[in-house]
Amino acid sequence: MNNVSMKKTVLNLVGVAVSTLPVAVCILLYFPLWRERGVIPTLSGFTLLLLVLAAVPLINVIKRALKTPSAPLMWFLIFIAFLALSSIADEMTVVAFVGFISNLIGAIFFRAAGGRNNERA
Repeated sequence: MNNVSMKKTVLNLVGVAVSTLPVAVCILLYFPLWRERGVIPTLSGFTLLLLVLAAVPLINVIKRALKTPSAPLMWFLIFIAFLALSSIADEMTVVAFVGFISNLIGAIFFRAAGGRNNERA
C-alpha cells in the first residue's frame, strides 16, 4: 500500500469515527439501551432505531452501493424537524444536532481522503 492510499484509508476511517461515535454516545446518554418491561429487561427499540441511524456513515463504508441521501443532509433535516417539535422532543433535538455536526465534520475527512464515501465501488 503506497503512502497516498494509506492516507486516504486513514482519513476515511477518521471520517467514519467522527461521523458515527459522537452521535452514538449522545444517543446512549439520552436514551437507555435497556428498559424495564415487567420483570424482564428488554432492549429499547427506539434507541436501537436511533443507533441504526447513527451508523449510516458506517453502513455507507460497508455497502457503497446504498442509494440514500448524504448522512449530513439526513441529520440536518432530522435536526430541523425535531427543532420544530422541541417542546416534546428536546433530547431528539440534541441528538440530531450532534449527528449533523459530526457527519459534517466526517464529510470533511472523506473529502480530504479524495472523494465521497458513498461512491459506487
